[in-house]
Amino acid sequence: MLYVGNFSYNDELDEAHNYCLMPCIVKAADADEALEKFANHFEDIRQNSDLLEGAKDKIGFNRIISD
Repeated sequence: MLYVGNFSYNDELDEAHNYCLMPCIVKAADADEALEKFANHFEDIRQNSDLLEGAKDKIGFNRIISD
């Protein structure tokens, strides 16, 4: 099943503190597996790029939708 997670954060490194929305799609057997995949994906992004640097440790989870 496909899961779409909606995540957000305020970019602390941007002078305007831009509000960033981040949709993410994963294929998983259930919602728990989807949440684990989302977490692993964002951890991978943190370790391999500076894309989420402005988020600090404050990425908000807004909702999850399945197909």
